[in-house]
Amino acid sequence: MKSDTFLEKVLNRISLKYSLRILFFTVFLLPFLTLSSVFLSYVYNFMMEWEEESINTSLENMQKSFTHDLEEVQLLSDRIYVNNQVHNILETQFTDIQQLYSAYSQINFLESYLHLYPQVENFRIYTENSTLLDNSFIVKTPPRLREAKWYADAINAQGQSFWIYKTDSISQKDYLCLIRSLWSSSGLFLGVLTININPEFFNNRLQASPYDSLIFIDSNMFVSTVTNVPQKDMHIFFHLLNSSEDKLSKIHKTIFNNQNFGVSGARFKAPGNAALKIVFFYLFPMQSIYRHFASFIIFAVVILFLFAIFSMGFFLAFSTYLERRFKRINHEVKHIVDKNFEIKESIGGRDEFAQIYQTIYKMSLDIKRLIAEVYQQNIEKQQLAARQNEIRFKMLSTQINPHFLFNTIETIRMKALSSGQKEIATMLRMLASLLRYNLSVKGSPVPLSKELEAVDNYLKIQQMRFGSRVSYEVLVTGNQDDVMVLPLLIQPLVENSFTHGLEDRLSGGMIYIIINVCDSPLEENKSQKSLDIIVKDNGCGIPEEKLQQLREKLALVKQEDTGTSIGIENVNSRIKLYYGNEYGMKIESKTGEGTTVTLHFALKNQQD
Repeated sequence: MKSDTFLEKVLNRISLKYSLRILFFTVFLLPFLTLSSVFLSYVYNFMMEWEEESINTSLENMQKSFTHDLEEVQLLSDRIYVNNQVHNILETQFTDIQQLYSAYSQINFLESYLHLYPQVENFRIYTENSTLLDNSFIVKTPPRLREAKWYADAINAQGQSFWIYKTDSISQKDYLCLIRSLWSSSGLFLGVLTININPEFFNNRLQASPYDSLIFIDSNMFVSTVTNVPQKDMHIFFHLLNSSEDKLSKIHKTIFNNQNFGVSGARFKAPGNAALKIVFFYLFPMQSIYRHFASFIIFAVVILFLFAIFSMGFFLAFSTYLERRFKRINHEVKHIVDKNFEIKESIGGRDEFAQIYQTIYKMSLDIKRLIAEVYQQNIEKQQLAARQNEIRFKMLSTQINPHFLFNTIETIRMKALSSGQKEIATMLRMLASLLRYNLSVKGSPVPLSKELEAVDNYLKIQQMRFGSRVSYEVLVTGNQDDVMVLPLLIQPLVENSFTHGLEDRLSGGMIYIIINVCDSPLEENKSQKSLDIIVKDNGCGIPEEKLQQLREKLALVKQEDTGTSIGIENVNSRIKLYYGNEYGMKIESKTGEGTTVTLHFALKNQQD
């Protein structure tokens, strides 16, 4: 039989209710909680990535919008650069003031450019023509301005535009500014064009964004919808300004004004200028992002929680239902254990519990039927035994008085002696002794020597009958002192040998009686003895078919089936009844060779 595993041994000690709960926790609840955690983590990461993607898309759109605005300013500089009227004014050395005013009136269209390009706050042309007067668009270059680096760079650029972030020389405000030198067709330097970007225009664009924003030109903050950025957090912005990356690889988290903020940024280059770095930053409260999808997370958690509660409630109800059905079965089984077979016919339902209970119910009916049959059989056996005892008593009461029988036999023996018939007298003496022994025993154990003496008398009488046709030999081994056995165990076997084995034999018949008294081989049971009785003859033997029937009959003999016969069936039944079912009779026989009958049993102590 396969031994139980460690897990099976543990589970075998746990009740059905707790086994089901362990099953629910390990198979459903634990995996459900794990998968729910993984799912919520995935949703959180997915929404964060979606938010980052949304921010990056907004940054790209802002970048495209700013690029377009700066390209428009670049086109404005091109229109001014190629305008002949502007060139004529800058090239002409005016001597008449009226002529100068007339020329200025021809470039009134420059005013309309400010309306056409709302991103431009103002533009100026710095010229070294001393005959010109300053107005809104043309300014004579002051000596100190000629020493400015951007002015020299504009001249060296030979008409190529570039962007810088500088302080306007007139308004003293900081601007993102397009710089471009103007030249005549003959290569004559005419002046330097500066176009200042309107900070409010870009600020309005930033305010249209869903996030707080900053624009950095190189390392200078240009416009911003955020105030009070702590100096200690500026390194986040400078990192992108001074790196080769075009955007921040991930959202950076920092604290502004005691609030958790996320920072994301992207960098691009102004059109036509490879040196100037323009960087956009979005700042957004992390709390707003968390609030943005917290409702979804809460909704998902509530749904998962309700599902878990529903599953747990359903499982507890189901396990309670199974436990209740199991207890009903167990309750009815206890009735059967208490020998109360009147149980309910059904517990209802069609499940396995109902099927098991139906089997138990049928078993209880079978047990009741068997008990009734056994009880009836016992009554019939008791009645039969009573009838047999009654018949035996009547037969004995009608028999001759034993004292009269023994006196008569003794009278005949004395007459045989007086007439010289000693052999007849001896036979009568042995017959009387045998009859006295058989009539005196009452079923209780007798000394083995008494049993052997009675068998010896019987054998001598039979030898006198058959003469030289039959002889016998009795062999006793072991200490037979104080050995007590049931009476009339050996004589029926010897009688059976004469009747069925040797009666028709004309000569050479032989009966062997072997008695072997053995001590127990176990040290602790030295006082316990066993006895082997073997009766063997060389008679006609028993046919195989009849021998098999006899063996089966002996195997089916019950302890209660003692009967009234003193034949071999009675001997076998009495041994089993008195010494135990494990003992009994063994018969071996071959046709024409003889029969051997062996009795084996453990002797009981005298006190038993």
